[in-house]
Amino acid sequence: MAEKDGNSLSSVLGTIWGIYCGILGISIPLVGIAGEEALFIPAIAGFGAGVSSLVALLRRPKGAIGKEEVDMLSDTIFTLKEQVAEMENDLDDLRLQQRITQQTLLLNQEKIQEKAKAE
Repeated sequence: MAEKDGNSLSSVLGTIWGIYCGILGISIPLVGIAGEEALFIPAIAGFGAGVSSLVALLRRPKGAIGKEEVDMLSDTIFTLKEQVAEMENDLDDLRLQQRITQQTLLLNQEKIQEKAKAE
């Protein structure tokens, strides 16, 4: 019976206590007719409403997370994406630097071989 907006807990609690008020409204005349033997009806209804409220307050559905947690996770994912992009750029730069070094070494080696042949 919970609404899908941010006030779902208040909606659940309102429903619980609304039903309790209805039961209480019905049980009061029954207590008047049946006598003291029917006093357990409003007492049990009150106990049930209290336990239901406690469960609604303490229990969070499995997998449910709050808006703050979603925002925090979203920020974390964004930060990780930025870090991965920076690392990819650094890796590309490192590969380019490695190719330049290899080409420089090959050129130097060729020059050394040419000098050796010339002598």
